[in-house]
Parts: sequence; structure tokens; C-alpha cells
Amino acid sequence: MCRTRWIYRHEAYESFFDLFKYLHAVMEAITTRNTTYGSMDWDASTIVTATGLLKIYNSFGFIYAFIVTMHCMSVIKPISIKLQYKTNDLAYAYMKVQHVISDLKANNQLLHDWYEQAEALANDIGVSPEVPRTVGHQQDRKNVEYDSAETYYRRMTALPLLDHLIQQMQERFGEHQIFVSELLTLVPSLLCEQSATSLNFDRLVDRYRGDLPQPALVGTEIFQWRRKYEQQSSENRPSTLK
Repeated sequence: MCRTRWIYRHEAYESFFDLFKYLHAVMEAITTRNTTYGSMDWDASTIVTATGLLKIYNSFGFIYAFIVTMHCMSVIKPISIKLQYKTNDLAYAYMKVQHVISDLKANNQLLHDWYEQAEALANDIGVSPEVPRTVGHQQDRKNVEYDSAETYYRRMTALPLLDHLIQQMQERFGEHQIFVSELLTLVPSLLCEQSATSLNFDRLVDRYRGDLPQPALVGTEIFQWRRKYEQQSSENRPSTLK
């Protein structure tokens, strides 16, 4: 996955989902030296790697975690796209942050559907849901109370991931960051899209009053700034802070 292009990182999950059973078949063929697809002389390193990947693919825990992650990332994908593009998209992204957090919280209602999808994907490769045995003193993972495999994986994987994503969104897009993002609405391409009556920068003026040469004139200056670019076509209005 690309480290700098966030969108590709989201799409990687979707591509892996579409290719999963074929990737599993390839790893199985390499591991078992299956000649159904032709004679292939794999080196030892490739066979070891394929064996490790096949073991991971055959784990229902991995399949379920992947399905949950793919769906959670799909909720964040639209805002990731806007955060990586031009300034006016960035401003809209900040405006949508609370909606994304709300959607993540609402995903609790879809956990059953996600489990069924994980079951179907696992069934394609002959894997059944299994719950690790519970011991009195657990070192590598927590013991959780459950009455079914679905409840176990929901409490061990889905709910912690959703809680983590919600917490990270709230920390990275806190009240101060969202407040400051209102400055982006001064970008001409955004400013001219708003009606004159909807423009209200009182909060920003109050916050930065000590840094402004004459706070009382901000409204007039913004009006002149807007008028300047209203006379240009929308294609020619600056859409960045440069």
C-alpha cells in the first residue's frame, strides 16, 4: 500500500477483498506444490512465505478483522479523499468530520451483517469460525464473555477497532482544529459560494482579536475580498492558500 496516497490505502482493502479467494488458491498451490496450473519450481524462500500467508488466510480471526477494517475504512474514505486534495475540499472535509464520527458510532448496527460477510468469505476457502480456548491466565489476549463465535469476535475485534477509530478522529479533529479550519472559508473559491448573509466571522475575530490590526474592519475587508473575486469566473478563482 502507498504510504503517501491515502486513497490507494483504502482501495487496497477493496482490491484484496475481490482477490482474496484467488490469492488463497495461489498460496495453497505454492505450498502444496500443486501442478494444476502448470509446473512451477518455487524457491525455498517463496514456499516459506506462501506457507506463512496461507496460515494467516486460513484464520477466521484474520478474515473477520479484515472485513471489519474494510468497512470502517469505507466510512473514512470520503473524508480522506478531500483531505488530500485542494483547499476547498479540505474545508469541506473538516465540515464533515462530525458526520463521519457519527457514522462510525452507528456502525454498531451493522456488525451482524459484517460477521455474515466474513462467514461467507471464509466459507469460500473452507474455513469455519472458531473461538480460541479460554484459559484461567491469559497472556497474549484478553478473555471475554461470549455465547457465540459472533459475540466473541465482535467484542474482541469490531468494538475495539470502532472505539479506537472514533477516539482518533476526535483527537485529530478536535474542537480547536475544526474552529481554525473555518479560516479556510476565506479562500476565494469557497467564499464566493456562500451567500453574503451566511458569512459570519465573529467567532474568529473574537479569538484572534489581539493579532488583528483593526478587528472592527474585518467584516468590510472580507466583503471587499469577496467582491473582488465575484467578478471572476468560478474557474479562475483561487482554490488554495498559495
